[in-house]
Amino acid sequence: MTTPNPARAFGITNNMRGVGLAFLSTIAFSSGMAVVRYLSAELHPFQIAFFSAFFGLLTMLMLVPRYGLRSFRTDRFMLQFARSILSVVGILAVYYALSTTPLATVTALNFTMPIFTTVLAVLILKERVDWAKWIAILFGFAGVFVIVRPGVVDVDTGALLVIFGSVLFAFTILVMKVLTRTDAIASITLYGVMLRAPLALVPALFVWQWPDARQLLWLAAMGSVGTLSSFAFAQALKDVDTNVVSPMFFLQLIWSAAIGYVIFAEVPSVFTWLGGAMILSSVTYMAYRESRASKPIDA
Repeated sequence: MTTPNPARAFGITNNMRGVGLAFLSTIAFSSGMAVVRYLSAELHPFQIAFFSAFFGLLTMLMLVPRYGLRSFRTDRFMLQFARSILSVVGILAVYYALSTTPLATVTALNFTMPIFTTVLAVLILKERVDWAKWIAILFGFAGVFVIVRPGVVDVDTGALLVIFGSVLFAFTILVMKVLTRTDAIASITLYGVMLRAPLALVPALFVWQWPDARQLLWLAAMGSVGTLSSFAFAQALKDVDTNVVSPMFFLQLIWSAAIGYVIFAEVPSVFTWLGGAMILSSVTYMAYRESRASKPIDA
């Protein structure tokens, strides 16, 4: 007997589910960054990064029975390890930036990761990019200059750390592309979470202090929600085209600006809004071009 699909029973299509999951993930990601910003006044960002990875690992382990022992099967452990190092260093950079830089600014600059991924794919994987995408890339980088405004104002160290983190995250995406040739998605996801916790523990030990019960609750919520929202976003990308999901990233900037204003009394400048819109427009256009290119041409 076939188990009925609750979503279909209520008339929910894959597109509706994908957009809904993407919407929820934008709230979750923005909320997670806000928790880092909030706790960084009490705990060092390196320690927050460790507990985020630790509680994320606990959440991920609960999902292992669904995939079985194949989750641990990998033909390229050292590449998994290298990817985890890049990811941890990127997270440390962004978390440290969140302790000093307005939430909306960090969110806007985080949008650059797909742009760096495209550039690195050309340089390392020798992927081809047409002139239209190059214009979009340059437009996105122009958005970064609008936010940072070097030579006009003092360059914020936190902003540079976010950009550095985005470059490292772009490298992790390329490594993931290579890993998908031999390893299952479940294996890539599990090892990414499993290796991140011990690696993040090393820098955390140098600034260690035991969190109290309230802080542990915040850290547990952040790690668990962050892991689940990543799964939600992955499912959203499976349900709908990337060019449909990409514009919703701008909601992260709206949520971050709202949270920053209400909780931290931060007011994003017009340059943050303008630069963020430019970067996201670039990313959305590249996603649209990619989706058009991947569709078969009717005879």
